[in-house]
Amino acid sequence: MTELRGQFHDRGVYFFSYDWRLSSEDNAKELKNFIDKLGAPKVDLVCHSMGGLVASSYYKSNINSHKINRIITLATPYEGAPKILYIVQNKLGSILAKPGLDQLFTILGTIPKQVKAAMRGAAELSPSVNYIAGVPMRQYPWPFNFGSPRNISYDEYYRLLLDIFGGGNAQLAGWFQKSLHGDGDYNALFDFPQSYFAVGIGQETIIAVNFNRGGSGIPLKEKDGLVTDRLGDGTVPYLSATMMGKMESLPSERFQRYDSDHTAIVKNADAIAWVVRTIRQGEPTTAAAQPAVSQVSGGGGNNTNTISWGIVTGDNVNCRENPNLSARVITQFNTGDRLEVLNRVHDAGSQYAWYRVRLPQGGEGWIFGQFFNVGF
Repeated sequence: MTELRGQFHDRGVYFFSYDWRLSSEDNAKELKNFIDKLGAPKVDLVCHSMGGLVASSYYKSNINSHKINRIITLATPYEGAPKILYIVQNKLGSILAKPGLDQLFTILGTIPKQVKAAMRGAAELSPSVNYIAGVPMRQYPWPFNFGSPRNISYDEYYRLLLDIFGGGNAQLAGWFQKSLHGDGDYNALFDFPQSYFAVGIGQETIIAVNFNRGGSGIPLKEKDGLVTDRLGDGTVPYLSATMMGKMESLPSERFQRYDSDHTAIVKNADAIAWVVRTIRQGEPTTAAAQPAVSQVSGGGGNNTNTISWGIVTGDNVNCRENPNLSARVITQFNTGDRLEVLNRVHDAGSQYAWYRVRLPQGGEGWIFGQFFNVGF
């Protein structure tokens, strides 16, 4: 706020606060009232974290009458955050108790379970249908957690949400997440040409949880219950923050990545400079942001594309010597494994592509797209 007021001393700069315990849908109505009372024909919105969901709801609910000139969101969990599943059921553990974590999650870690579960705002942060399709949650197959956890379907996951949040909140949260979509199966803000997005990267982030067997719906303790990577901002997984990688197709003027955690991104000098340029010009020069990963050009040919990284979404997924199911298996990967993608080849007989990946131990191999999520 201080920086924005200093940069825009000739304009009114206002702070809108909201009750994060409530639904972002209700907070969006308050945002509309706040904007209407300003009396300005248009406003620029700068939103952090859940604020981006509030603004998304305001835009979608008033799509033909909103007063948004430009909207900028930073570190917004567009497809939810698996961390909420752990925090609602448990107190903060060592993997979560790190400096710079989002204040909301820190506060939630100290509140009794029954109180947290009753908050509709918390339920709306649970991973969405889109997220589960790309990164499934997992559950142990036998009581007392014998065996290896397996990927569970969205229906199985939803039944666990009913145990965690109760039927009313779980159902309303699902409806709210769907309500933010436009004509496509993604947040309507993506198609608004004056929307701009920044995400934090490079921090250890929970991307999935392993559930206990049974109807308790309680994720396991840290040692066995959390699946992490270092693509996200420490709170929001990269796939969620980027609408399942869809933002990667945007020009750099509209999409930026910063090596920053969830909270610190609003203090990141490069991010602030980008926000200021975006408000001033609408089409700013690219800021000096750190890329999420190095962009890797694919090989030649019309059936290859430039990709960058991918994440494995199944266990014991075969990596083969050539892009066909009869080729020799080189090695196997499991859910959450992150691999550098070199190029993609479409399989004419399938809806899935084959991806050539760089192996951690050296060399290259091919993974079938049915169990591999790319686009980031």
